[in-house]
Amino acid sequence: MDARFGVAPLLKAAFGVNTPIFIPWAFQKKLPPKLKFDDVEFNIIEESDRKSWMGTPIMFSGSFLGENYNVYDKKTGELEKVSMSNFDLPAATVFQFRRAKNLVRTNVSGANGTVKELYGFDDWVIDVKGLILDEPNQTAKEQLEELIKWQELADSISVSGDLFETLNIERVCINEFEFNIPQGTPGVIAYTMTMLSDDPLEF
Repeated sequence: MDARFGVAPLLKAAFGVNTPIFIPWAFQKKLPPKLKFDDVEFNIIEESDRKSWMGTPIMFSGSFLGENYNVYDKKTGELEKVSMSNFDLPAATVFQFRRAKNLVRTNVSGANGTVKELYGFDDWVIDVKGLILDEPNQTAKEQLEELIKWQELADSISVSGDLFETLNIERVCINEFEFNIPQGTPGVIAYTMTMLSDDPLEF
């Protein structure tokens, strides 16, 4: 059975997110013959840091950068090093960033309002919602298995992407991870993550 739904309705069904993301010829692993995107003009999109397997631009994508990371040995429980390769988060992924200030408010007797003392900024909290889709060279299941390996790391992860660079986020920790398979949509896996920014502190 081949699902014939666009990405936007799937994102809305899975997360309640309305977004203008469309995949023509939904979930087919091969493009129609003689199809070219060379003459397509993008008036709003000036540039993108990544392209999908169809050659269309992906705006504000995110990637985990490969290096040696700490992971717990499942038998001994001790930390060991594992080498990870670069991993691009699925194309149909949306990010939401939020951050609080570390404020101490003191009530003032006989006056309105409070005295605020700013001690710094809290971590960025990054809510990630996306769909993992079958692609010509990799199934949704294979992509999920790779993503789970990243989730199992006992370490902060180096990240790249326009949004992360704009906010000066170089490393993140995966705090929560969840996935499910939407009913009646083979080759589609919905996933969510909550990540926290991680800044190296030198004492």
